[in-house]
This record gives sequence, C-alpha cells and structure tokens, in this order.
Amino acid sequence: MSVHFESQCLPTPLAWYAHHLPEWFLKLCTAHASIMEVGLPILFFFPNRFVRYTGFFLQVCIILTGNYNFFNLLTMCLCISLLDDEYFRAIPHKKNSSAGTSRRMYYASQLINFLVHFLVLYASVVLFNIRLTPNNTLDLNIAFTKQEFDWALSKALPAVIYVGLSSLTIHILKAVMLSVLEPQTTSAKITTLLSTIFYSAAAMFIFGISIVPFSTLHPVGNTTVIPAMREWHSRLDHLHLTNSYGLFRRMTGVGGRPEVIIVGSNNMEGPWKEYNFLYKPGNVNNT
Repeated sequence: MSVHFESQCLPTPLAWYAHHLPEWFLKLCTAHASIMEVGLPILFFFPNRFVRYTGFFLQVCIILTGNYNFFNLLTMCLCISLLDDEYFRAIPHKKNSSAGTSRRMYYASQLINFLVHFLVLYASVVLFNIRLTPNNTLDLNIAFTKQEFDWALSKALPAVIYVGLSSLTIHILKAVMLSVLEPQTTSAKITTLLSTIFYSAAAMFIFGISIVPFSTLHPVGNTTVIPAMREWHSRLDHLHLTNSYGLFRRMTGVGGRPEVIIVGSNNMEGPWKEYNFLYKPGNVNNT
C-alpha cells in the first residue's frame, strides 16, 4: 500500500491523503487487503447471512481511493447476491412467542458473526505477525513462507469448490421445497416448480463451467474439474459466460497499448489536429 495509491491507474483526490498515512498503517492495510481478497471470499458461502454482508461493503473503500470506472460497480452488482431478502425489508417484531424465538435466533446469528470475524482477525495477527512496538505503533511481517502458502492453497482450492457446491445444492433444495409447499393453485404450483428447476439447472451449469478458470489458481485444481465441464467451457468460451477474475488479468507490454486516435481538419490537405478527450489520460506535456 505504500506505492499503491500513487501508482494505480486513476487515483481519486482522497488517494493523495491515503498515500501520506503513517507507514505502519499502510502496512496494516496491506495485510488487511490480503486477508480480505484471498481469505474472505470463502465466507461468501457461509450459512450465516450477517457474515456474507461484509463482502458487500468492502468494495466501497476501493471506490473512495481509486477510479476503476465500471469495474467497482460491476463487482458491487455481483456482491448484491450476498444480500438476502431480509436485508431489503424490515419485519417488525410482534409480542408473541415466535418473536421471542426470532430474537434469540438473531442474537445467536450475531454471536456467530462476531466469532467468525474474530477468527479472521486472529488469523491476520498470526499470519502477519502483527505486534505493538515500544513506540505504540504496529509492526508486522509475513510469517509464512512461499512453500507454506502453496501448500495451503493446494488444500484450500478443492475445499472451496466443495463448499460452494454444497451451499448451492442446499439453496436449490430449499427453493424446490418452498415451491412445492407454497399455498397456491395446482397449475401455479407446477409453473413455479418448473421455473425453479429451470433456474436451478442454469445456476448449477454456470457454477460447473466457472470452476474451470477457477481451478487454474493451482495445479491441484485439475483433479476437481469434470472433463465434461472443460469441454462445455471451451465450447462456450466465446460467449464469455465465465471469466478469470482480475482487474489486471491481461496487461500490455512495455511497448504500450494500441489506441484509436481521432484527428480532424478543415480541409483534406490538412493540417490535421488530434482531438484530446476530457478526463482521458494523454500526453503529460500538454497543458
């Protein structure tokens, strides 16, 4: 983080202030970003709804210090799936036995949410050896080797796939059960059931082909992908239904990148003048 804010594509005005934060705080932000971007996405499949909410709001911090155009908005749109229906509606508690049960479940969920984030914080302290110095500032260093990280990734990659598959299966079974038990006419119930099965099959198929690019994170991922999914992924690759995640997934070389330059002139013989667009990085020597 000591060089991120000044070297990113389009820093925002707040990025200048973020760049001049204390060194110990920037190092702490580096550890925090590593945990949030590598470890926290696993919790997107966590059954507790409050744990899933955390992933939705983290993208706001990136928006405040960096302009990545529609990328941040696209990521936040994808994270909307972490918010369930209960988030968008407030159900008042009634003074009855069911309200008391709901309140107890709410407190239990909040306790689980606290414990999960406490474990994440504890893991951050251990993995980055965070400690308080005599000057009352924080110091940290990476407390694991490259070989240890590679070993952990080889174990975590298949586990994440199975956890995601289990979570999706549970949600599909719950949706099918609700469509069957919903009090409605027979024809409406059949329509709802068929619609649920259709969208469930589509979700399962998208999940299956998305494992193919995800498995490239480590060679052990090759053993978790069904050959049929690889074949379907290659067939549908031109549709870009699934892609490898990464803001800078593909970077141009040191020779630069090709750009379309628009020029104009009052006559065909010239002189031709290049149009410079507002808010688009161009020649730094132009005033």
